[in-house]
Amino acid sequence: YNFDTATLTSVSAYDHLYRYAAEDADGFPQIIVDDLYENTIKQYSQELRLTSNTKGALHWVLGGLLSQDEINTPRQEFLGTDFPVPGGLNAIYVQKTRAAAVFAHADWSLDDKIQLVGGLRYTNERRRFDGRTIATITGNTIGVPGVPYTPDIILASNDSSRTFSDLSW
Repeated sequence: YNFDTATLTSVSAYDHLYRYAAEDADGFPQIIVDDLYENTIKQYSQELRLTSNTKGALHWVLGGLLSQDEINTPRQEFLGTDFPVPGGLNAIYVQKTRAAAVFAHADWSLDDKIQLVGGLRYTNERRRFDGRTIATITGNTIGVPGVPYTPDIILASNDSSRTFSDLSW
């Protein structure tokens, strides 16, 4: 949008990815190790920018940015029927990021050869990660003969969050 002395610009973005894929991870004709991926990624952002459009020695830009993304990547690795102990591994993680920033930039021409340029930016970002790797052994029996028992064993787990803030110039 054009005002008398400045232009307001909006930049919006949204992106989404979904992947469902199976693969024969070992490459052998026997059913030993097969992988299954089901991933989603979602991202959106919004930037608003106000830019001077007057003639003269001073030009400036003021703006702000918000963005968010989420990555969800479960991966299952199956130990097939030709493997001595059937079961598998599940690697599951979710990562979420939220960020916000404000910024300003100015340049002032003192004459044809000398120009002063300056800018500031403040950014705040929070990132959260929740993931684990789980082993599953199938085909065992417990208690009643012939009744399958599937214990899950957590091999690794991480649930953490980090926040980053910075002022730059």
